[in-house]
Amino acid sequence: MQEKETIALDFDGCIALGDTVKMKYAKLLHNIDISPAQTLKQTYPLGEKKYVELVQYINIDYILEYKLDPTCIPVLKKLSEDCFRFVILSSRTKKEIDAVKKFVEHHRLPIEELHATLLEPKRQKCLEIGAKAIVEDCLYKLEPLENDPIELFFFRRPWNAHEKVKEGSRVKEISHWDEFTEAMVRL
Repeated sequence: MQEKETIALDFDGCIALGDTVKMKYAKLLHNIDISPAQTLKQTYPLGEKKYVELVQYINIDYILEYKLDPTCIPVLKKLSEDCFRFVILSSRTKKEIDAVKKFVEHHRLPIEELHATLLEPKRQKCLEIGAKAIVEDCLYKLEPLENDPIELFFFRRPWNAHEKVKEGSRVKEISHWDEFTEAMVRL
């Protein structure tokens, strides 16, 4: 039996959509209304410290309020049946990764491993697990991987519309899981 190729996946923004949860709890916790574009650490109106406070509040106790991107389920299942295995790499604490595991189990996703990468770059973990590809919704997290033998996929979402893939970059922009499937089949 052929060994499966490893695909690294970001959690929040690729598999799980947390923008509406962040908007809801920004209002409840910080008494502010925010747009999807303001649901990132770099764009949160009250700054990075308050953003971290917000996500630490929701990333454990309210993880099941995140919406599963419904188009990822058939893609992950099909590709996992073919020749790929999936590993979540998320910039979270160990405790937050335990909550992600609840989400993965709740939705019965074919994820084989979960890793917290809050204290290390995703590049290091991608190389360690032998990732053939990575799917990420934060462009700056893909840039350190440009010179590595890993396929790079930037998941375009409403909240990251301000990020632009540089001309000549190896990063492939996708906006739907079917585009990822097509790209993986071509490899």
